[in-house]
Amino acid sequence: MKLQKLQRTLFILVIITGALLLSYFRILDNYELETLDMRFRLRPPLPVDDKIAIIEIADDTIKKLGQWPISRKYHALLVYALTQAGAEAIVFDVFFSDPSDEDADSRLEKAITHSGRVYLPYVFDQIEPRMVQEDVLPRFKKHVKGTGFINIVPDTDGKFRRIPTSIRYEGKLHPHLALRVAGEKVADPFLLVNFPGKWEETFRHYSFIDVIDSHMSSQFPEALDRKPALDLRELKGAVCFVGVTATATPDAHPTPVGAVYPGVGVHASVLNSILTDRSVQRAGRIANMVILILLCLSVYFISMRLRKSAGFIAVAILIPVYTLAAMLIFFYSGLWIDIISPITITFVFYLILTIVRYIGEMNRMELLERELGIAKKIQESFLPKKMPKVKGLEIAAKMVTARQVGGDLYDFVHMGESAFGVMIGDVAGKGIPAALYMAKVVSEFKSCAIHSADQAI
Repeated sequence: MKLQKLQRTLFILVIITGALLLSYFRILDNYELETLDMRFRLRPPLPVDDKIAIIEIADDTIKKLGQWPISRKYHALLVYALTQAGAEAIVFDVFFSDPSDEDADSRLEKAITHSGRVYLPYVFDQIEPRMVQEDVLPRFKKHVKGTGFINIVPDTDGKFRRIPTSIRYEGKLHPHLALRVAGEKVADPFLLVNFPGKWEETFRHYSFIDVIDSHMSSQFPEALDRKPALDLRELKGAVCFVGVTATATPDAHPTPVGAVYPGVGVHASVLNSILTDRSVQRAGRIANMVILILLCLSVYFISMRLRKSAGFIAVAILIPVYTLAAMLIFFYSGLWIDIISPITITFVFYLILTIVRYIGEMNRMELLERELGIAKKIQESFLPKKMPKVKGLEIAAKMVTARQVGGDLYDFVHMGESAFGVMIGDVAGKGIPAALYMAKVVSEFKSCAIHSADQAI
């Protein structure tokens, strides 16, 4: 018995250790990422900071300007327009890494120098981060307010949910462009992007070509003879992200909030989470393990203390309640607590406990069956082993109990040459209580019968 308990304890310890390792090493992370996406989709849109504005190089801009990449003279015009409008920062998600038309490059260089508030991007090679894939031309870099990389790291399922906060290159830590604009330093190597909502439902969106046209219309109202499409005063104090959002653009990524999400929106989302102080953080491995242990202890208590049907109902309620709690915590605080690992492991743990409990009950039933078999033999020993021989009579008797033991009883008594006694009885009830009472009756009957027979003789 002690060996069986030891084996059972070791088995449960192995299961618990395996479950904790499964949680710690995040073996089910691909499924966990899907629950994160579900939380983003179900969460109401977050407020976005009014300072952030998106200047889109969309289909209308490409159509009017004729081709992509567009001439850098238009970028120069945009810089002048946003600077004059009073924009606080002009952040490009467009590479200026190769020389183009000298006149256009010269115009852009002068515009950047005049503005003094332009940020330009570069990108590291995804495979080998010690190489710069697209860098900023030196003629532009020396006049900008700041530069930063714009790499976005895909997760194992191909979706983009996080950015590297810094990359070490040539002995120096290089920050992400959005963090450079915000002036923030983040200790963690990666930062989860807190997407405020769907692309089309968040941020202020302005057309690249409309900004330029509005600027030109305000500068030369008589010559152009048209009203500005936009009131550029709306952009005073704004942080303007400039990026390509045209159809089939290569700078679009699958994200939790949409199958196609422009890269410029990712950078804007990072800045928005800093300005609004609404970040997304994942609970640490130890914290998730503690949660898992608490859930398993709850399931153990439920399994051991409640009947099977009540225990199943309690566990069936516990799992959705935990899932709802994890989602609400994410909605209101941005804390990402694991769902898949805890509920999967908890349910499997409950099944294992149920199976162990069932096996234990089966063992107890087998032991009881063996004990009842012994009791049956003992009970049969109280009955006559041989049928008495009486002249002129043929006697046969058999006792068949409803259960293994019962309350049926019979006996025969010799009462001299001319008398023969038969005792037949049935104790009320069945099972062990009736069998015990039957044994008592038979024993006392035999004692009385022997005494009566002696007197009769």
